[in-house]
Amino acid sequence: MSSRFHLSLTVFLAVAMGSLLTVSLMPQTAEGYPSLSAVSYGQNPVTSRGGSLNLPYGGEPSVNVITAPLDQDIVVTDLAFSIFSDGYGCSAEAWEVSIQGIDGLLAMYTVWAAHEQNKSTNYTFTENFTEGRNISMRSGLRIPAGSSATLIANQLKSGCSWRTAALKWTWSGYHAAQ
Repeated sequence: MSSRFHLSLTVFLAVAMGSLLTVSLMPQTAEGYPSLSAVSYGQNPVTSRGGSLNLPYGGEPSVNVITAPLDQDIVVTDLAFSIFSDGYGCSAEAWEVSIQGIDGLLAMYTVWAAHEQNKSTNYTFTENFTEGRNISMRSGLRIPAGSSATLIANQLKSGCSWRTAALKWTWSGYHAAQ
């Protein structure tokens, strides 16, 4: 009776361990959840671009800043803006910077520059005049696969009689599966 019990127990344990091993080695469906660190997709998951946009008097200058590949979305997680100006004849100026995507407005910020006058020459100068914007987003701005986003600058305030100015921009983010 004792050997029959041991045989049954051995068979039961072998079947139980085999079942447990089979279940533990089976492929599982992966699940992703938002977190502080992003999980990216693709051969080159991290991406960034930068550039400059001339800021004339009047009008709304614009530039295409992001084009997502046909097979991947881009998620923009960081933005930086600043204004360069030679500042001659300026006291201050402000620009509304918006990013338009396929679904409309994605983001809007204000960037400004204030200029100080050099008392000895009566000209303005541009050292330490720009209030830049550095934006870091947890979830980011989604640019759908195959679409683009455009940066548009709209002058809100100007105290300039003459100057050359440009908006400097940089964005960074990652590629993501659709």
